[in-house]
Amino acid sequence: MVFDRIEDTKSKIRNINRMYKDELASNGQYQSAVDQIKTLQAQRKQIERDTKEVMSKAFDELATLKASMQGDKELLADISVSEYAKGGSVKVKKMVRPRKGEPEEVELVPKFSVKFGRV
Repeated sequence: MVFDRIEDTKSKIRNINRMYKDELASNGQYQSAVDQIKTLQAQRKQIERDTKEVMSKAFDELATLKASMQGDKELLADISVSEYAKGGSVKVKKMVRPRKGEPEEVELVPKFSVKFGRV
């Protein structure tokens, strides 16, 4: 019942979004702006590629750091789930620097979510 209502709402949202996109597609001024944006995006991409070539060592290190951080996040999630399953409490302390004032320590707790997929 609730699931059906959610699916119905999703369908209505998709229909409204489709009508909106159709309306934009028929607007000449919008199409002209989109073409200009595409040209500028292509220029930006070329500039970014040229800059990445110049900074290739730094980007190699960046890729290594991102992979390491992803592994650490997965490890932290595994530890949190294990500790939570054992009935323990899970908290992480982090230093937060507000725009004004002194840095302060805050406690973070994990947020768990449930997603449904096809069987």
